[in-house]
Amino acid sequence: MKQSTLIRLPLQFFAEGGDNSASADNSVENAGDAELAPQQTLDDILNSNKDFQAEIDRRMAKAQSTAIANAKAEWEKQAQAEKEEAARVAKMNADEKARHEQEKREKAFAEREAAVAKREMTAEAIEKLAENNLSPKLAKCFDYSSKEAFEASYEAVTAAFSEAVADQVNEKLKGGKPPAAGSAPNIPAINQKTLI
Repeated sequence: MKQSTLIRLPLQFFAEGGDNSASADNSVENAGDAELAPQQTLDDILNSNKDFQAEIDRRMAKAQSTAIANAKAEWEKQAQAEKEEAARVAKMNADEKARHEQEKREKAFAEREAAVAKREMTAEAIEKLAENNLSPKLAKCFDYSSKEAFEASYEAVTAAFSEAVADQVNEKLKGGKPPAAGSAPNIPAINQKTLI
């Protein structure tokens, strides 16, 4: 371990009178020992007290059971939706099945296209924000549902942000309230006797 080159002096040594050199030496030695003593790790603390480990195990088990229950509920919901879809498709004739499959493909394509458009608009927003020296974190505030909605939200958010910044700067530049006209600054009166 790295030894410290600092000398620790107990403040109490200088505050008291008398011969305290022995206590000062002990406190300096103890301070050096404290620096050299290994720090306890989390594993050491857990191994020293079994209650800590039991509590951690209990909380981990609870978190795992909650995660498993949530995943199971989601899986059951998805399985039920697929089962209902299969029952609906089974009742259809060949033309209806073909139309249904075409609608599913079109819907999936539209969702992918919307996701790509959103990524493109997000990249464009970050680029515009960088050009205007604004934080890219503002990109989360925009509406990406359509190009027009994006443009409108971009203009509104950047204008509001710039206005808020300008208001704060102007407030800081105003300073304090000026003194009233004709009033002297608050200077304490000087006693003539103290000057002589």
